[in-house]
Amino acid sequence: MLDAAAISDSAVSQALAALDGLPGTPVEHHEETYALLHDGLLAALDSPGTEGGTA
Repeated sequence: MLDAAAISDSAVSQALAALDGLPGTPVEHHEETYALLHDGLLAALDSPGTEGGTA
């Protein structure tokens, strides 16, 4: 299980929250969940003020 408290970047933590409900999500919706995860992590990396972004 993911420890959200161990993640200091709120944008990354928010993106990873998409995985919280994955075990209960029907398989046919997993692709959508992973797409949301991908987009959220990409946005977190590109946002100013994050370790991966351009500040």
